Amino acid sequence: MASYNACRNPFITAANDSPHLTRIKSMSTYALCKLSPGCDTAWYLDCGDRWMTASGYYRQKSSDNQIIETAEAGRYEDLDHTKTDLLVPDSKWGWLSPSGQWYGCNFESHDVVAALILRKPQDQLDREGWIRVTEIIDDAIGCNREPTEAQRTWAFDNGRSFDR
Repeated sequence: MASYNACRNPFITAANDSPHLTRIKSMSTYALCKLSPGCDTAWYLDCGDRWMTASGYYRQKSSDNQIIETAEAGRYEDLDHTKTDLLVPDSKWGWLSPSGQWYGCNFESHDVVAALILRKPQDQLDREGWIRVTEIIDDAIGCNREPTEAQRTWAFDNGRSFDR
């Protein structure tokens, strides 16, 4: 069982890594779980009698925790986040790839999906022609670039259009 002191936040990279932080970041045990009924499925750092969230908050373990699987990882970003509830396929918000692949997410989750699912920074996605769908008015997607043919096809197939 890990002690509280052995469970510093590995999600934050320190400018001056101490030997303690380096040891913590080498490999840690995470659990993919729902902390209680109705909660999203997410990865949590296993800190013995408590969980640490990606934001650095602690939650006591309880009998309500539904552990789906555990994994060892050197970094939170190395975990398979496609197993979490970050992707919301039927959401009206998300990322649309140049090839017309939809990655739906909650309204404020674009940057997290970019980093943890697509594994690219937002500015790189923009340069590669991805469309960040954040505003839809009357089924029209706000877009500041010319969509690809595949993006237009996806929009048409899903009852949407592009507002330029």
